[in-house]
Amino acid sequence: MIESRIVAEKRAIDLIRQLSARYGPLTFQIHGNSEVGFTPQCVPDNNRFPPGDEVYLGEVEGCPCYVSPGEDNHHGRSLYILRAAKGATGASLEEAIFRVSTELLPSESAVNVRMFSYLFGYRESWG
Repeated sequence: MIESRIVAEKRAIDLIRQLSARYGPLTFQIHGNSEVGFTPQCVPDNNRFPPGDEVYLGEVEGCPCYVSPGEDNHHGRSLYILRAAKGATGASLEEAIFRVSTELLPSESAVNVRMFSYLFGYRESWG
């Protein structure tokens, strides 16, 4: 079982529920790191981007969330927090603006990731 590395604030959950009721199942692709955080793209699941090497973060309200490997800045040690931007509405996918910020997971989680990496031969990546 994969532990989810993404959570959502209440306002974002409410917005996702509105959008899901209108458009059906949704998927998030997180990209575009900037000063205000990542900008996720929310698309209906049937219009999902082609699968690639995206990193699966988990689900929020039943919506799978992915980030590109180059933007997973702490290599599996970040928690992603999904927020609805001020003024975002559920009237359309274009008006539903989300932002994502990251935090490092607690140190015990990082230790487990580090031990896993060491056991499977990835110790050089830890310096």
